[in-house]
Amino acid sequence: MSATTASADIQTLLYRYALGADRRDQAALADCFVAESKIVGPGYELTGPIADMIVSELQKRFVWTQHNVFNPLYEVDGDVASGVVNCVASHVEKQADGSHVKHDWYIRYHDRLVRSGGRWRFLERRMEVPFINSSPVHPLG
Repeated sequence: MSATTASADIQTLLYRYALGADRRDQAALADCFVAESKIVGPGYELTGPIADMIVSELQKRFVWTQHNVFNPLYEVDGDVASGVVNCVASHVEKQADGSHVKHDWYIRYHDRLVRSGGRWRFLERRMEVPFINSSPVHPLG
């Protein structure tokens, strides 16, 4: 597999993860991981049915999310890869008074990947979140 093909396939994984989370699609999100995957973030570590946990938490806390991923840079060595990707993840939360607040999380993911079943999947995601910006938003319609 060429470096260009691997890069495109890894970028597809990043998009599948973002869309799976934003659409609350457990099956699509689960396909981004292998059984032994883990996600490590500020104050938590997820193992086991990661997709179920992510979707459950997103549904519980936010009415809408949008993950924008950019500047991926990964090094591939056969069926393993490691690298980083930036993300601005917008999380909209409904307040008790009916208003909405958007929290933009400025994320850098540090990933270890494996190629499994012909697709790239996350083995480990370390989520660095140095800043969050919050502002009111207003739904249309």
